[in-house]
Amino acid sequence: MKYLLLILSVLAGLSRAETVEMLPPQPLAQSIMAPSLPDISMYNLQWVKNKRPKLDSPPTIALEKIYDINAFQEFSKGIRAIEWVKRQTTYPQAIVIKYGVATLDDLVKQVDGKYFQRLADGVYISRLPIIISSKATLIISKDTNADKLLLSQTKGAFILNAGNVFFIETQIIGWDEHRNAPAFFKHKKSFRPFITGQGLSNTHLVASTFKHLGYFQSKSYGVLLTSVPKKHSDAVHDNPNGWFIDNFFEDIYYGFYSYEAEDTVIVGNTYFDNIVYGIDPHDYSKRLVIANNTTHKTRQLHGIIVSRGVEDSWIFNNKSFDNNGNGVVLDRQSKNNVIAYNHSYNNKGDGITLFESPDALIYGNVIHNNGKHGIRIRNSQHVTSAKNIIKGNGQLGVYIYTADPNGKERGLVLDPYVKKASYASIHDQFIHNKSGALGSDKLYPLVVSGAFLRVSSDKSGAMFTGGYAPFNQKILKAIEKDNKAVAFVKKGE
Repeated sequence: MKYLLLILSVLAGLSRAETVEMLPPQPLAQSIMAPSLPDISMYNLQWVKNKRPKLDSPPTIALEKIYDINAFQEFSKGIRAIEWVKRQTTYPQAIVIKYGVATLDDLVKQVDGKYFQRLADGVYISRLPIIISSKATLIISKDTNADKLLLSQTKGAFILNAGNVFFIETQIIGWDEHRNAPAFFKHKKSFRPFITGQGLSNTHLVASTFKHLGYFQSKSYGVLLTSVPKKHSDAVHDNPNGWFIDNFFEDIYYGFYSYEAEDTVIVGNTYFDNIVYGIDPHDYSKRLVIANNTTHKTRQLHGIIVSRGVEDSWIFNNKSFDNNGNGVVLDRQSKNNVIAYNHSYNNKGDGITLFESPDALIYGNVIHNNGKHGIRIRNSQHVTSAKNIIKGNGQLGVYIYTADPNGKERGLVLDPYVKKASYASIHDQFIHNKSGALGSDKLYPLVVSGAFLRVSSDKSGAMFTGGYAPFNQKILKAIEKDNKAVAFVKKGE
């Protein structure tokens, strides 16, 4: 982000100031260029089909006891082993695709019908976990006559990919056989089927529908990618990749989750009515592209959140609305990320939230009618926003503050943070936000240049509040009458 250097140098140079400084606006405005975004034009149905391997010789498929399956070890520890015994009512087994390229018809041919079956209506159902080994591929696709696969919640079915999967123009549904109905979410600890890509796996989901999956258990949240300890992987490098393109996800515990995923693409999907999060890349995932998605009606928390060391990623052209929490969130030292051209609105929380996540660029977003702040910045330094429309939010357009997360100290080894914040706003529009344009709990390094300001909806006229309230009139005069940029910081910050 070389174009931020000028702004950051201004902030650093003002470390001894105690008054508002007037600056010419042109250099600041010219230093902010539109971010260079990844090209996503190739990510479509045909691109995935072209990557799919050919169906040649029959694959090798076997039933194996779960304790003998290398890829299964993370799922058979302690109380989790009891889950499979209870649901299978025998020594737990799984369907293992060991070698080659398999379709669901291959599973029908090679697996006992009480474990895997094609029903009279052409729908497939699995009553055991399906494991794809590192030397195997599973294709579930409309053009291989696989329109729908049911994963039996009753018998403990799920999909664990340690190799390659291609789910193309199909449906994968968690299914309650007791009720002959979808496995609707009831309680976070109640087992539901899931789809996990682990180790050096490649997961391709395109133009498909996924419903009623996931629960609150490690590596089982719904649709996810995760690294594994190398002793449980025959790959030297254990970070998974995935391509999630033009899918529909509904009633998933976490619509998407990742742990140490790399170079993953999440493009053109719809996440609707999911439980905790829509899209949630987590611990140390890197170089992600999250673009052109719609996340809405998330029941508990956020539409899009990246959390704990998620770095060097792009979140752009998404729509996030009507979520019970925030629209877009950076959390727990997620650094060097770009949030651009998103539309975040009608969320009960904030439009865009930064918790302990420095060096972010927020560019060209439309952020309106959220219940709380347009943009919230906590314990985050070197944050720049430019050319955003921040309108009609329930509290401030931008709120800056420092605090212990959730009112208490967070473990500094896993989640380090410092109580510092700094922010620059370049050519943002602040329109009719209820509590004002920008506020803080105290004074922080601040640059404001070229702002378009309109009075808050309660007509209080206080555009700059909190720590900046004593300087409200001076800031307004500088910006609106004198055409100056404003830089301010309290001594010692």
